[in-house]
Formats: sequence, structure tokens, C-alpha cells
Amino acid sequence: MIVTFVAVAAVVLVGLVVTFAIGVGSAVVGSNLAGISTAGLSDSATLGALPERLARTGFAIIEEGALGFAIATLFRSQLAGIGAGIALYFGEQFAGLFLPDIMQWLPFDAATAVLGEQAGIGGSGGGGIEVTTLDPNTALVVVAAWLIGAIVVSALFTERAEIGG
Repeated sequence: MIVTFVAVAAVVLVGLVVTFAIGVGSAVVGSNLAGISTAGLSDSATLGALPERLARTGFAIIEEGALGFAIATLFRSQLAGIGAGIALYFGEQFAGLFLPDIMQWLPFDAATAVLGEQAGIGGSGGGGIEVTTLDPNTALVVVAAWLIGAIVVSALFTERAEIGG
């Protein structure tokens, strides 16, 4: 089961890199078509931070995928994994308005906090609502805990797997 998850994680990482490359390429083409300068594209500080940011993003996405993988394994249904993931994501967003100190420790909020304030998160949200987020390095530890927990649950319930559509 762990080997299967590693294969899924590898595909997710390849998808992340391909999506990033397509996004950057599209942005450059769009900028050129619109006559907008791309002079800052070779900024060494931004390019130097890129590998760490891609690694943090990949780690967060893999954690979210691991949760769906664990749920799909438990309920023997891909649809359950997808549906529960979507429900958890939106549930965290709404519950965060009422319980921000608790919600910051849940998987999607922690995964978002992995990138920190450089990603435009943290501080206060719209409408004067204070948004509480974890420190990016603390968020890495929390995301790792959720990832390991999801993989352990998947491995423990493998005999029930036979996941269907």
C-alpha cells in the first residue's frame, strides 16, 4: 500500500511541475502579447527561493492527497475520498470563521500555512475577520503528522482496500 501511495505522490509531483511550467510559459506568452515587460523574470532572489517553495507546495499537496487516499482505502471508494476531501476543505473554511485557533491545526489550513506570508496568507482576512495561521515551519511538522497518520491508516486498513469507482 505504501508503494502504491509513493507512486501516486510521484504522479502528483510530476503534475505539479508540469502545471507550473505551463503556467509560467503561458504567463510569459500572455505578457509578450499584451506588451507587458518580463524584465523581472530573471530575478535571482525569486529564482533562488523557487526550489524551496516548490518543495513546500509539493509536500502540502501530497498530504492532502494522502487524506483522500486514506479515506478511499477505508471506504473502498474513490468517490468517498474525493467527496470527503472536498467536504473537509470547505468545512475547514467555514469553521475557521468560528474556531480559528483550532482550525489552523487541521490538514488543509496547515497545508496552506506551509508557504507562509509570502503566499499572501496570514494576518487578517476580509471584512475585519482575524485569520489565525501557523508559522510555516510549524505547519511543516503538522502537515508531516497528517501525512504520516493518513499513510498509517491506509496501511492498517489495506485488507479492506479493493477500491471501486
